[in-house]
Amino acid sequence: MVGQLPKFDEDPVQELVKSADALLVRFKYENDRAISNLIRVALESSINTCDAAVDEANTKLVGDAVLQDWAKGVMAETTDSFTKKCTREYPWIASQPEFRSNKALLTQEVKDRIDTCTSRHAVRLAEHLRQEVEILMGEYRAEKRKLEMTALPADEAVLRREHTAITQDVLDRFDNDEEAVADSAAYKDFRSQLDH
Repeated sequence: MVGQLPKFDEDPVQELVKSADALLVRFKYENDRAISNLIRVALESSINTCDAAVDEANTKLVGDAVLQDWAKGVMAETTDSFTKKCTREYPWIASQPEFRSNKALLTQEVKDRIDTCTSRHAVRLAEHLRQEVEILMGEYRAEKRKLEMTALPADEAVLRREHTAITQDVLDRFDNDEEAVADSAAYKDFRSQLDH
């Protein structure tokens, strides 16, 4: 009796090729999923970093130059953090389309958050300065009334000099109290109102 080779429904080589192709597809899928997960985690972490910076900034009143420097710093820190988290172990991820699209998304998200923060800051600063001006104007009126009541009758030059001193005191106090925001548009508007 002569031995026979087993019969296969499909050529074993073809079956092996199909199996290898399926394994490759599965490996590619798992790899893509791992890349997506790494990028997603880095994106979430970077957005949380930005949100923390925005939350901290919402507790302060600063001038325009400081606010612009802060915005640039937050943008740079957030995007650098994202890039480092993605490429620390796998530098080649930076060349992936998903990385580039998520970095663009992150940049836009950070820009939107910064824009919202700066808009809210402008409103808070204007309200703070308005209240400060109200207080100073109340004190100015009280001092002026006191001068009018106690200094009369008096030489007009003396009255003018005393009034100028009261006015200058109010302006100096406003300038000293709000020195940190002196480069802001709101400060300039309120300072202009006080000058008149």
